[in-house]
Amino acid sequence: MNNHIRITTLGVLSACLLLATGTSFAQIGASQKSQKSSSPHSVLRTYLQALESQNTNPNLPIYTKATREWKKTWKVTPTQMANEARDIKRCGKGQLKTLSKRAVIRYNPANRECSPFYFRKEDGMWRLDFLTMMKTIRFNQRNQWHFSSMQHPFTFAFKDWKFDENGYPHK
Repeated sequence: MNNHIRITTLGVLSACLLLATGTSFAQIGASQKSQKSSSPHSVLRTYLQALESQNTNPNLPIYTKATREWKKTWKVTPTQMANEARDIKRCGKGQLKTLSKRAVIRYNPANRECSPFYFRKEDGMWRLDFLTMMKTIRFNQRNQWHFSSMQHPFTFAFKDWKFDENGYPHK
């Protein structure tokens, strides 16, 4: 009777990767299947799951290519990830605005602690564009967001809002 399991280097490396990221083979398969029919809201939910499982993998398919490169240089702590997950949940679903291959999930401007999320459609899938967010969104000492400039490709989602001289939104 030959009931032993053949251990290969690839098998050991795969198991280590799955343990390190908290992801199962079933989750990987489900994620790959659902990515083609993703929406910005589903991508944000997947990002929330990554935060909650403390998955710092910069190569997740929910990120744009440029964001993946940038995230390789960005360090985040488990506490920061937990705080961000809590804040995203507190903000709720948000309102989706789309234009061609760009999308924004935005929240009521009265709640300035709920910053918008940018998405781009790459390879037929919606992906988070953190790189552009980092270049255009700033936060004050009370963690309230504002734009550093109105010169970016996601301003279409805010045409119905007013912004003061410091880039803070108003309805």
